[in-house]
Amino acid sequence: MVIEQIFRLKYIEEFLKRRKDRGASYREIFEYLSERFINEDLDLSFTNRTFLRDKKLIEKLSGTRCAL
Repeated sequence: MVIEQIFRLKYIEEFLKRRKDRGASYREIFEYLSERFINEDLDLSFTNRTFLRDKKLIEKLSGTRCAL
């Protein structure tokens, strides 16, 4: 579970950096994570609630607001 969370946060941050000010929807991030997790042979558990929690955590860790 912890490994998956670390990968999830890393991948979301990478995805948002590439999109810059455009941000991303839950669905766009879910599709991106699904592809990345398949490549890493990891199980993805990502609900809307997880999405909101990860958003807050990324903002706290990076010190910047996520454009989601």
